[in-house]
Amino acid sequence: MVRQMYLKALGAILVLFSTTSIGYLLSRRLHVRIDSLQAVLSGFQLLGSEIGYLKTPMNEAFLKAAGGASGHSFFYEVVQEQKKEGAFIADSYEKALMQNYKRYDLTEKDLNILLEFKNNLGMCDLDSQLQMIEYIKKGIGTQIEEGRRIEQKYGKLYKSLGFLAGAFLVVLFL
Repeated sequence: MVRQMYLKALGAILVLFSTTSIGYLLSRRLHVRIDSLQAVLSGFQLLGSEIGYLKTPMNEAFLKAAGGASGHSFFYEVVQEQKKEGAFIADSYEKALMQNYKRYDLTEKDLNILLEFKNNLGMCDLDSQLQMIEYIKKGIGTQIEEGRRIEQKYGKLYKSLGFLAGAFLVVLFL
């Protein structure tokens, strides 16, 4: 009888811990998206500086943006894809983006904004490239603000719902 009570208590703790952890993980994904977008924004700022002020060719500019961006950024993935495939930078950009956007917890809207850059990558003159980079930076900035609003609105909700779902299940099983 005592043993059964301990097993029920252990099961209740495990259920509560599991559901609360799921809530925290969902909340964390919202934060990871914002961090990823900020890293991409930083990379685009570096990219714009490289091609605008230093007149660096696009392939080298991506390499320098990858080196200057924080952590293991998306730009690093583009450079790796470029080295591996030896393809045009636009193709490497698209392939790296499609393979990694879920890893960075980017949404479809984020993906569409970033894919717009691919359509003009290397096809236009310097001024048009810089205008496109500014356009992408504004779009990413908008997505960061939206992400912050969503995180503020739903972050605590996910955490609370995780705990409450676990508490509900514990009460239901007892």
